[in-house]
Formats: sequence, C-alpha cells, structure tokens
Amino acid sequence: MFDRYMTLADQKDTRFNVLFADMMQMPPTFIAAAEYDVFLDASVELHRQLESLGQSCQLEIYKGMSHMFFGFSRCVGQAEKCVRDIACYLQQKNPAILQPTSINSSDVRREGQ
Repeated sequence: MFDRYMTLADQKDTRFNVLFADMMQMPPTFIAAAEYDVFLDASVELHRQLESLGQSCQLEIYKGMSHMFFGFSRCVGQAEKCVRDIACYLQQKNPAILQPTSINSSDVRREGQ
C-alpha cells in the first residue's frame, strides 16, 4: 500500500512507521485501536513489541469502531470512552499533567487589550 506514496527507504523511516523505531526510547504509550481499522494489525504489533521489551504500554481495541472514531466523542459512546481512557492513562503516568490550574482573572487577557 505505501509503495504508491513513498520509496522503500522512506517506508523504514521512523517518522512514517514507528515499528522501525528504537522501542527502548518510547515513552509510556496508550494505543487506541478501532476494531475495523486498516491499522489494527500495526497497533497490535506495536503493543507486542513494546510489551516484549517491558515498556509501559496499554492497548485498547474499541469494538465496532473504524479509523478516526475518537473524533466523534460528542456523539459516539465508544469514542467518548476512548477520550476518557486516554485522559486516565495520561493521569496515571503523570498525575500533574491533568491537574486543574488556578487562573487569576487578572491574568486573563481580554479581547481588545
């Protein structure tokens, strides 16, 4: 499939295919995969590689969903669940990342100022 878009050398570039990356350099990784997605096998393989190296990773396969389903989180239950799952994972791995911040109203720039 990719040979129509890039050379064989480019296909092994980690910017296009993370499966060729040094998996020991990967951060904690949450993989949200759709059951009916052309990239499902690649998602499962990425999870397998990370897990085999003892890297922190989690794979969730969302039943009945297709590619880019999470963009419909306001109207599709599984998509909303996916967004919540990602937020929970991020908070588990770095609790400070999603903590509410206190903003002083004097710090907020108002339109026209």
